[in-house]
Amino acid sequence: MPNQKKSYIYSPSGESEYYVLQNNLVSNDQELSKIVESQQLGSLSEQEVISKLSERLKDSEQSKKIAEKIKQQVSDEYKERYIEELKAQVDKEYTQQIFRQLEKSYTLFQELKAKFLIDHSKEIKQSLINDILKDANDDDDGKASNLNSLISSKVDSQINKQNYLSFIFNDLIFAFKPKTESIPKMQEGDSIGGNMFREVLNPGYTKEFLTKERVELKDDVFKDLQDNHDNLVKALHNLDPPLPQFYSGDGIVINGGGVFMTGAIITLIQLRELGSKLPVEIILNDSEDYDDHICKTLLPKYNAGCKIIQQELGDELYRKLKLSSFQFKVVGLLVSSFDNIIALDADNLPIRNPDYLLFSEPFLSSKFLLWPDIWHKGTSPLYYDIARFKISGPPTKRQGLKNDQDYGEYVKKNIDNEVFFHDLQGTPPGIGAETGQLVLLEVVIVELLYQPYT
Repeated sequence: MPNQKKSYIYSPSGESEYYVLQNNLVSNDQELSKIVESQQLGSLSEQEVISKLSERLKDSEQSKKIAEKIKQQVSDEYKERYIEELKAQVDKEYTQQIFRQLEKSYTLFQELKAKFLIDHSKEIKQSLINDILKDANDDDDGKASNLNSLISSKVDSQINKQNYLSFIFNDLIFAFKPKTESIPKMQEGDSIGGNMFREVLNPGYTKEFLTKERVELKDDVFKDLQDNHDNLVKALHNLDPPLPQFYSGDGIVINGGGVFMTGAIITLIQLRELGSKLPVEIILNDSEDYDDHICKTLLPKYNAGCKIIQQELGDELYRKLKLSSFQFKVVGLLVSSFDNIIALDADNLPIRNPDYLLFSEPFLSSKFLLWPDIWHKGTSPLYYDIARFKISGPPTKRQGLKNDQDYGEYVKKNIDNEVFFHDLQGTPPGIGAETGQLVLLEVVIVELLYQPYT
């Protein structure tokens, strides 16, 4: 033990040292003291020392006393260290708990700040303009007017979500739109039909099956698509996260446009009966879908409200987009208010409270959850060429192989016309995704806007 002399019992030729007890313990036992003194004087041999120690310690009562003393020594020395380690552990856990509370508080602060900016945008804008004009001390009315417009534009970019959405579509999506408006009907080829995932057809969805007599692209069209794809992906990677003024908090989004309002309300009530506490936004396509009683009276009773795509985008951009079918669903997610979203179709009836999905794996690490469909994926190999996927053989999956067939034989087959294309290395999973429900981060939605051109 530190800072205490050891009582040596035997030291053979200096190679190693043996000792039994600390001095303070030996000094309290006369018999042990005599043995130690005799050993130190050299009057006892090694065997005699061992014999006397054994004789002294064989008494059970004395052994118990010595053991108790040793136990007390150990307790006295290590008690302080144990207390320090315990305090460090408590401090660590307490710090983590406090950090989690502060993190929540910071998130709440950001949300409140964003709401304040939106609610008081006019006053903030006017105050900024007045302060800057006062500091500028410029008597030139023309310059002051231009400065006023410039400041208004800058402030709007931070507060006006419609401007942000206009940037996303005009400066990203439309800017990298392919020059080829559409593929001629004769170049579209035949439809592949449908292949349920539990079935393995022969021939299956091989590369040859998915390309022969399917979509054909001329070289200039292919290059146009690939170049614009590259530019858009690069722009999306460089895009800053959306401002908290535009998206914050967690919530559920249901597409209720057109004929889907009734289903959306049923899904909302089902969520509340299951115990869901998250706010809900029902997305409407345009002003024709809007019902004042439903949106202002009924839905607020269930902590829900309406968002109208046409109103959020503005009439000009809404007309320019010419949205149809599933495009409404993707754009509807973009106009919602939430940062972390559980998206549900109006005909999707949950049987369990889905709130937990936002606080569990794999969402916490991936920020994007998809559910499998019942179909084999029939994506054209041309798309993977345009998107520069690196696809090669042999197969690394066996989705195109029956359960009773030998995988060892499968890897020997021709990868062009005998192997399921989405079994090849570098391809995504071969089962389609059912988008009736999604869990995703708002920033992912901008990337989904690529969908109109795929």
